[in-house]
This record gives sequence, C-alpha cells and structure tokens, in this order.
Amino acid sequence: MPQHVNIVSSSVGPAADLLDLEWLLTNGRGSYAAGTAVGVNTRKYHGLLASAVRPPGERAVLLSTLVDEVEVGGERFPLACCEFAGTFHPRGDHWLREFHCDKAAGSVAFVYQVGGARLVKRIALARGADAIAVRYELHDLPAGLARSQFRLRVAPFFAYRHYHANRVAGSDPAVVAEWDGPNVRLHDPAGELPAMRLQIPERGEFDSAPDWWYRFFYRAEADRGENAWEDLFTVGRFVLLFGPKGAAEFHAAVEPVPLMPFADIVAGQQSHHRSLIDQAGQSHPGKKLSPPLTDLIHAGDDFVVHVPTPAPQADPVVSILAGFPWFADWGRDAFISLPGLLLTTGRRDLAFGVLRRFAGAIRNGLVPNRFSDAGVGADYNSVDAGLWFIQAAFAWADATGDWQRFDREFIPAVVAVLDAYDRGTDFDIRVDSDGLLTAGTPSTQVTWMDAMVVPGCPITSRAGKCVEVNALFGHALARLADWLALAGSAAAATYRQRHERWAAGFAEKFPNRRDGGLFDYIGPDSCPSRLVRPNQLFAVSLGSSPLPVAVQRQVVEIAVARLLTPMGLRTLAPGEPGYCPRCTGSRDQRDAAYHQGTVWAWLMGPFVEAYLRVNEFSVAAKRQAAAWLSPLLEHMNRSGCLGQISEIFDAEPPFTPRGAFAQAWSVAEVL
Repeated sequence: MPQHVNIVSSSVGPAADLLDLEWLLTNGRGSYAAGTAVGVNTRKYHGLLASAVRPPGERAVLLSTLVDEVEVGGERFPLACCEFAGTFHPRGDHWLREFHCDKAAGSVAFVYQVGGARLVKRIALARGADAIAVRYELHDLPAGLARSQFRLRVAPFFAYRHYHANRVAGSDPAVVAEWDGPNVRLHDPAGELPAMRLQIPERGEFDSAPDWWYRFFYRAEADRGENAWEDLFTVGRFVLLFGPKGAAEFHAAVEPVPLMPFADIVAGQQSHHRSLIDQAGQSHPGKKLSPPLTDLIHAGDDFVVHVPTPAPQADPVVSILAGFPWFADWGRDAFISLPGLLLTTGRRDLAFGVLRRFAGAIRNGLVPNRFSDAGVGADYNSVDAGLWFIQAAFAWADATGDWQRFDREFIPAVVAVLDAYDRGTDFDIRVDSDGLLTAGTPSTQVTWMDAMVVPGCPITSRAGKCVEVNALFGHALARLADWLALAGSAAAATYRQRHERWAAGFAEKFPNRRDGGLFDYIGPDSCPSRLVRPNQLFAVSLGSSPLPVAVQRQVVEIAVARLLTPMGLRTLAPGEPGYCPRCTGSRDQRDAAYHQGTVWAWLMGPFVEAYLRVNEFSVAAKRQAAAWLSPLLEHMNRSGCLGQISEIFDAEPPFTPRGAFAQAWSVAEVL
C-alpha cells in the first residue's frame, strides 16, 4: 500500500518531522536510493544512486541529488531543497504539497504546485541494475498556458565516494566528465569507482558548467556525532521543454548498465513485486494477502540480494543484508531473518541459497559472523551465528519437507558446528562439565550484544554461559538427536545424552530463584548476572524448554512488566545499573546505550512467540499479540523510513527510531 504524506513548510525550513521521514528504494544487488520526504539529504548515506561496487557490498554514493527548477512566464520555481549552515537553499519545499512512497512500484513521488500547474516528480530504481529514472509530469495546467511554456533545468550533484566517507572539494577520487549533446559520461581515471552515464533523452540540451557547492549539512550525521559536512560537485545542467504529453525524464546508470526509461523500470519492479505476492499466496492457500502483510513482504524484499558468481553457469548465490544504509550480510542477522523474509513468503529456494552460502564458509566449526563489505574474507567472532544457522536450516527443512536434501547439504554443517563446540574452538567456545556452552573472554564480544568501546572492551561483557546462547545450543542438540534417530543413525544416542546433560545443567543453573525469571549469563567465576534483559525469552520461545511451566510464565511476565514497549523490547530494564533511556550522541555514547536499555524491534518476535507458548496459542493470546504488533505496523507508515521498520528505538517515550532506518530482522520477526 503506497504511503502518502502531506507536506507543510514554513519560512524557516521544512518541518523537523518531515526531515526525519525517510524513503528507501533497492534493486536486489545491494545498491539503493534514499532520501527524505522533502528531498533534503540529511545523511551522508542519502543519494539517488548508491551503487554496490562489489555486490552486495562496498557501496559508493555516486549521484547525491538533483538541483532542479521549473521556469514558466519568467518566474522560477525550485523543486530541490538542500541544507547548509543555518539555512536551506533552494526552497523547493515552498512548492511541495505531497510525498508518496510506492514500494510495489519501486518508486517515490514528490507533488508540487508551480505556476498554477501540478507537477509530479517521480524517482524509480531499476530491479537488478544500477539505473535510475526521474520523470517530471505536468498536470492541471491553468487556462492560457501550454506545456511548451514550461522549461525544466536539472543540475546533477555528485559525491562520488565511498558511502562512509565525506567528499571535500578537490579530493580524490578525481572525476572526469565528457559530454556529447545531451549525453554525459563521468569516470574515475584511477578506476576505483565505476563510470556513470547521464541523459535526458529528448527535447533537451546540456550546458557544461562545472562547479562546486560547499558545506552541505547533514543533520542526522550531526546528531550521531559524525562528520556532518560535505562538498558536492556538478558538471552542468540539462535544459529541456516538456513534450506534448507533458512529461520529461532524466536518466542515470552505472556502466555497463544501459540507460532505462521510467516506464520500463517501474514495469520491471511491479512485475517482480507481483511475483512476490503470488509466491507468498501460493504458500498460504486460502489466506487473503492484504496490507499490512503485503507491506511487510515488500519491505522484506529490500534485504534479499543476489551475489555475483565467478561463472555464469554457476548456481545463483543469495544473501540477506542486515540493514540499510550501512550493514552488509551478517550471519546472525541472516539466519534470524530467513524464516520471516523467505520461508513465510514461499521463497524456499532462495532460503536454501542463503544457507548454502554460509555453510560453505564454516571454519573451525564457526559460521561467519559477517562477510567483508569489500567482498574479501569474513569475520568469525560469534558463538551464536552457528546456532542460528542450525535453527534456520531446520526451519527450511520443516517448511520444505525436503529432508533428503537437508541431510545431504546441511546435516554435515550442523554436526561440524556442534562437534566443534563440544571439543572446544576459537574464542574459548566450549562445553563445560555441566553440559552448558561457555564462550568468550572479558575482552571479546561473541553474542549479539556486541557493542565495543576503546580500547576494545565490550560495553555489555557477557563472557561465560549466556542464557540465549544456551537456549539455542540445547534446542540444536535436541533437533539433531531427533533427526538422527529418525534416520536410524547410532549417533543419535550421543547427541541425546549431550542434550540431557545440557537440560539438567540449564534447569539447575539459570533460574533466578530469588527474583524470578532467569539469569542473563553465568560468568567464568560462576557468578550469575541478575540484570533483567530480554535474552531469557529464548528459553521459552524456542520450545522444548527444560524449565517448569511456572518459570516460563515468570520469564514472560517479567518481560511484560519491565521490558516491553510499543516498539519492541528494552535490552535492559529501567532501574538496572547502566540503564540508558536514549541512544544518541557520539559513536561511543551510542555504543554505550546500544544494549543498555535501547529498544530492539526484532525482539518482539521471540517475545510474542514466548507469550503464545505459555498461553497455549489461545484466541485471546493471539488477539493480544496482534495488539502488541500494531504499533510497529503503524511505524511503517508514519515515522522513520516509510514502508520499513527501524533497527532500534529509544527506551522511553516518544520511542524515537534510531540506528539503521531499515533492518532485516525487525521486518522479518514481525512478518
């Protein structure tokens, strides 16, 4: 369902809430276009074409913005709006009336009132290619005015740099522009970044006028304590008249991708998204797929990317990006997201491709925590990525019933992970004498609560036996033992014994008999952490829990009373030592708050699952679960990034969205 926003401006500048309202278009290869509802880039990551130089990673913001205007009857109406120190210029927001985001069409639209006419500016990003088209349409012309009297000027401004960087005038990489009529080509002589082509295809001309504009201000970066200033360059401007149909287009593409008309881009995106809905519908016969379910399916597709293979005939490689604008493909995030993004939507072959990619990269029993953004190498600093891999692999087998392929492709990887953990592997990951899994040291971060500070110490030090890690470990042992028994393997007894030893150790060590619920972790000194965190929910949500039902109910009740918010669960209960109500400020300040109270939307998934389990999936419990999910669905249409769910939120009202403006596991768990 397209999101619609009415625009209200002032003499000072666009309303602050509109500057916080973002949009995102993706193309399935890691590239994206993103901005705000008033067209002001508030992040260094915003841009009309941020290209994945080595798909799906190493992104570069190439085309930052278009400074465009319409002239009619000698009067000029700017469409663009940019922020500089203490001012906005030009002031296209004065004429902007509406903004629309249509994920199903892969496009956004800005609606202006200029010269008595209605002008619609549409932006679309091609599916599977780094190409955009911007279409300008004139409607509702006043009497006495012809379309030929409207003249459009478009000046493209470029950053042409790595997406984590900021461009400074005259800095590398240097960019050379060449033009032939309305065709312009930009390229980096050093070959670090790809070349681009630009064009207005008809009734237009190009005026070469190279120039720099200095000190663009990115307020979101200032709020994050990052470098908030950038210089951008233009090569000149395209000038054209509107044709008989009242439309004009600007095209840009990264070589060797051809320039593509707006209609072709939208048709391709619509076809892709129709197939998404059809595929999801086929996997849920008899269920009506309508908003918000279709909105979630469209949102989830933003994170699914195809990875190029060395040989054209090789099987397709698929991955899941953790989030936009800055995350690459992380193992833990991919496996938590996979059931929601791919299995519930019927995309089981893609789920298989994700699992196989990570299974092929196992080292010393460890599944990659993340692949390098540059596409070279991987990081293995995670104890739970391998356990989430096992969870996702069994979920794939449950969904497909293809146990033969599961046995051939994934059981060896499952065994490799669990056996390595049993005998001990990197990062001090090993099974202790009580059958529980212990991992990490005071100077490492191997769980999902992994924020670090200088000089390399975890903010949330959880070395030892973590409750969610052990819940995953016990569940994995049980699933493997059941499968091996079904397959008639004598090895089933070994894993059953390991599971029984683990279950006895878990039931003895983790219950907090003084305060209720479970300890968050048990340190190397056998001292338990009594901090109230959401990690204990996994001992209930995963099923096959060794805990008495009364203890499981305690876990859920504590979560409802102390951790639950409309946008997800707090990572630390108010009143606990170190609790931070806001995740703002410099990088160190944000890292210090990241898991110290900050709300994570994805935790709503295990919370709802745990709540439903202890209430036996009753009708009343399902109604309550739906009510708890409702604010996150409203968030998709009203705040943050339209059509998406943010990574994190402040722990106190108004629960401001923070972090990545689109996060895979946030969408996946709600879906």
